[in-house]
Amino acid sequence: DGSVSVRIDCNRGRGAWTSDGAALTLGPLAMTRAKCPAGSLHDQIMKQLPYVRSYMVKDGHLFLSLMADGGVYEFEPVR
Repeated sequence: DGSVSVRIDCNRGRGAWTSDGAALTLGPLAMTRAKCPAGSLHDQIMKQLPYVRSYMVKDGHLFLSLMADGGVYEFEPVR
């Protein structure tokens, strides 16, 4: 339905997404603002989300690829 719920380290959020089949666009996310513990990747991931350009789902995991070979994030389902 175009909505997304996320948990990125110690914070949770909701927002929207669209895809044309290859490219993925994430809309602004309404996030909680808890201070995550040292070593958290929360701030880095949040800064890079606008640069996600493609995605893949494999074995229940979501892979988000950043533009210009900037890297790939792997997310697993919350259990």
